[in-house]
Amino acid sequence: MGVVTDIQQKQVKIAELQAEAEAGRRSRRPRRSAVQGGRGQGEADAMQYTLPLKEKQIEQSKLEAEARKEATIQNAEADAQAKVIDSKAELERRNLFADAEANRVRLMAKAMPSA
Repeated sequence: MGVVTDIQQKQVKIAELQAEAEAGRRSRRPRRSAVQGGRGQGEADAMQYTLPLKEKQIEQSKLEAEARKEATIQNAEADAQAKVIDSKAELERRNLFADAEANRVRLMAKAMPSA
């Protein structure tokens, strides 16, 4: 449950960052079209928007990888706990069988006449 919440919080943060990037692009478009610089200026403007977007994509990938890692760890811990529970149940089963066998041997010994 905690991993799902973490993933959802990270997705909300990513969406907020993407919205901020889009707002920044929209606010700068009129200025760019009003002042048409050379081709180099256009490329510089494009890089100004591309780099933050790429950084946010990298951050998103890192967050997703971290969430997958946490989920994997929690699944491994749950599997280990299940194995411990299974082992304890198997031990209890064996103890019950051993007690039953010992009881059967005692009853048989009492039932047999002494020689």
